[in-house]
Amino acid sequence: MKRNCLVFGWLFGIIFTAAPLAAQQPPASQPTDREAELEALVRDLANRVDALEKRLSETQQALEQAQNGNTAGAVENSSSGTPTSQPAGDLESRIAKLEEQSNQHPNPVDVFWKEGLRLESKDGMFKLKVGGRVHLDGAIMDADDNAEERGLGDLEDGVEFRRAWIVFSGDMYKNAFFKLEYDLAQGDTDFLDVYMGIKDVPWLGRIQAGHFREPMGLEMLTNANYLTFMERATPTESFAPNRNTGVQVSNTFLDQRATWALGGFVETDNFGDGQFRDGRNVTGRLTALPFYEDEGRRYVHLGLSYSRKYYQGDRREGDHLARFRSRPESHLAQRFIDTGPFYANAANILGAEAVWTHGPFSLQGEYFHDWVEGTWEWQTAEPSFYGFYVQASYFLTGEHRPYEKETGLIGRVKPLKNFREDGGWGAWEVAGRYSMTDLHDAHIDGDRLNDLTFGLNWYLNPNMRVMFNYIYADTEDFGNAHIYQMRLAFDF
Repeated sequence: MKRNCLVFGWLFGIIFTAAPLAAQQPPASQPTDREAELEALVRDLANRVDALEKRLSETQQALEQAQNGNTAGAVENSSSGTPTSQPAGDLESRIAKLEEQSNQHPNPVDVFWKEGLRLESKDGMFKLKVGGRVHLDGAIMDADDNAEERGLGDLEDGVEFRRAWIVFSGDMYKNAFFKLEYDLAQGDTDFLDVYMGIKDVPWLGRIQAGHFREPMGLEMLTNANYLTFMERATPTESFAPNRNTGVQVSNTFLDQRATWALGGFVETDNFGDGQFRDGRNVTGRLTALPFYEDEGRRYVHLGLSYSRKYYQGDRREGDHLARFRSRPESHLAQRFIDTGPFYANAANILGAEAVWTHGPFSLQGEYFHDWVEGTWEWQTAEPSFYGFYVQASYFLTGEHRPYEKETGLIGRVKPLKNFREDGGWGAWEVAGRYSMTDLHDAHIDGDRLNDLTFGLNWYLNPNMRVMFNYIYADTEDFGNAHIYQMRLAFDF
């Protein structure tokens, strides 16, 4: 019909154009050459319109018959004008063939949003996720007079971008994976997780190499976007090794009711660079999920981890140095406890972890113990340090802390109703934690820190959160401090 309208529009345009010209001609009994030419053109256009209408009618009839499963009517062939007959099955097969050819396009890519921008090839061979996170913190701190006089220093209120990350991750050829994660928060570009690997290896599962967290401790391995409090507990910061460069093998077993991971690492800086004399670590973790019901709303998680750290090098060059320290669960504060560097041959760190989640209520705790081996030729001390924390949380709006079976870690909280969605207010969580770290033993006086932290979390949606923490930090040697802090966080 659109083509008919165009034809008639063209026809009327010609007529209206010709009318003024005709009016200028003197009346005559015989038509002029111009009029004869216009009449011929009009007759030709009228014939074309009749032919188009006839062809359109025949095509519509053929399509209706094909849809009803009958033999298609005669359709005029565009080149010869000869009607042809096509069964409906042929039309359907041609449509299916066209769809198959479309799916076999050399580079078809689906682009969509799922907790970040994702690109996936239709054959599943290539996947890419582009994401990032921003954590903006602010804190007001107040230390008692004794703390300042004894050397703790004047705590400074302030703000900082705790994290400003950009992340690229994905899969290639289905069984290869990679991750590139960088932190821009401190004015330079630091390496975070930068690794590659292969998965679905028989018996071994995943093998990866690069710069990433050593497999020790529930809280250390849990994504910072999913932590209940703004910072990890003091014993986690003191004892659990962080990101280093190495190789790791990990897998699940017992139908994903248990996980294991084992890796060898070299102590490195924030760019993934290090020397063997800086320290070598062998670290492993084993977890179990003895109870899991109601689609993860109720579960019990247990885990053990172990790390042996070797301190090597030449004492005259300042090697063989061990050090343990921690902040009072606020990154804007200085470290309250610190052993300082001391000579050691090795350290054996044992960690135990447990989580019990029953609907909106969750109870979590970890214990760390560190046995330091001295160097016999230098007759150095062999101290033993330890620490633990216990925390509880409750969702006022009915959510729960999800569990990731593939990693044995806590996952992302998703509000039952996002903020301003069907009148929802997001998810609200209250939490409390007590932690203690003792770094005083065998003539090594790193002090002892007791922290009491209360938290309130508002999850506007799965990717945005506002956090409030109050911390009462008490040291044996320097006194105590009160810290009030807040975080605005989003990730994608």
